[in-house]
Amino acid sequence: MLKTVFPTILLIVCSLSYGQNNLENTDLKYDFAGKLSTDELKFTKLQFDWDSEDILIVNYTQLRTDCHFDNHTHKINSGKWWRKFYSETDISNSLVVFLCSEKHEGIKGLYVDRTNFFLKHFFSRKKSCFAVLIINKNGDYLQFNGHYSEEQVSNYTQYLKSLL
Repeated sequence: MLKTVFPTILLIVCSLSYGQNNLENTDLKYDFAGKLSTDELKFTKLQFDWDSEDILIVNYTQLRTDCHFDNHTHKINSGKWWRKFYSETDISNSLVVFLCSEKHEGIKGLYVDRTNFFLKHFFSRKKSCFAVLIINKNGDYLQFNGHYSEEQVSNYTQYLKSLL
């Protein structure tokens, strides 16, 4: 029995360590990585009407109380800035959304984390003014809290697409 159990255990351990090292050996700088549960992925797809794209990019604005300045004042006139940001970013076959921790009146296309699902599951782990969460359609994700660049978003997106 030991002859059949040992190779199976060794194969499982090697497989698990390869998956971890695969991410650890990349040049990606991120705060958190993981995989959504089936229920979390279902909820996320419903929340943003995410259906056909391979990647979901969530640009998150944290609670005002978690930031050293009013990080919500920029929301009203930020469309031009974000268009430029994403025009210089490789986001092919991606859905880009903007999620805010607090409600704002009159801002078209801004999602609000009404149930605090994203705050509780992702953005309360490291407080910052802004964050990005990028998820592939299988539920694998990378998250960075703080100011992030076009290059980071492109690199995360390409890495997560490679896992599909």
